[in-house]
Amino acid sequence: MLDKLSSWAASRIKAVAGWMIFRSGLYNRFRRDEAVIVLFHRVNDAYPTDILTVTLRKFDDFVRFFGRYFQVISLVELLRLLEQGEDLTRKLVITFAGAFDFQVGQSATWVDPSRLLFASPGESYVDHHVVPGVGHSSVILTPDEEVIDEVWENAEAQFARRVRACPLQVQMLVQLLRRAEEPLTAQELGISIMESSLSDARRVTSIDPRCVRRAKQALQDCPDGRVSLSEIADDLGVSAIHLTQSFKRSEGMSLYRYQTLLRLGRALERLPEREDITDLAFELGFSSHSHFTAVFRSELGMTPSSYRAQARVGATAAAA
Repeated sequence: MLDKLSSWAASRIKAVAGWMIFRSGLYNRFRRDEAVIVLFHRVNDAYPTDILTVTLRKFDDFVRFFGRYFQVISLVELLRLLEQGEDLTRKLVITFAGAFDFQVGQSATWVDPSRLLFASPGESYVDHHVVPGVGHSSVILTPDEEVIDEVWENAEAQFARRVRACPLQVQMLVQLLRRAEEPLTAQELGISIMESSLSDARRVTSIDPRCVRRAKQALQDCPDGRVSLSEIADDLGVSAIHLTQSFKRSEGMSLYRYQTLLRLGRALERLPEREDITDLAFELGFSSHSHFTAVFRSELGMTPSSYRAQARVGATAAAA
């Protein structure tokens, strides 16, 4: 009796310990850089009572369960990736110019400067340019798993969502990172980008309605942003109200807000190389130097000239 009680207690302790390890995310530390291989003798609905066989429904349940904690791929796919020397690290992709579709299987996700892409390791993907004649430029961070676990409380959820809203602060840090070649400075900026990347609570959808995609294409294809809501809606063949509501559901913000973020993202990229801020303001579609400065300061807490000086100091220090 005592042996049975001890065995029961030990099994319960193991179950509780296992539950705590997975709920807390500690399994990432214990099993870092490892693959957990689960083998099934047979998956077949024809033998429901066979102890060596699982049904398709039960197999799907297993896959969903493990998918909460791991990236689930077939053993054949894992061996193929290893044989081809594929990079199996997780990536944070920050696009600072242009736009593209990140396609995994049949699922295509729009990525542009308003969105961050969380790319899981070993994904077989294709990226497509979505605006004719307009490519895209991105910075890709591949942090160590230790850093991911320490900086992001629930990293698995971010990579499961694939995309989330990109704070404008991240776009500014990316431009500073591009101009800082000192390893210590670059590493600190990389950490700052990761810390800031989850600060925008706005929810975005991974699959956009057709009218929303076409509206974003129109704004991407209009560098100075001088286009009205009615013009976009008429071109798409939908009402302005329908477009406004669809866009807000998909992007978590208005068309005008999206247009403003695009303008400011372009400003962050171009300011360090420009002398005349007024010319740049008009080029980006702002009505005046003062209008540009007011919007820039409201969003980033500094003036365009202050940011330009900061970015130039970083570039000068890197070149020295």
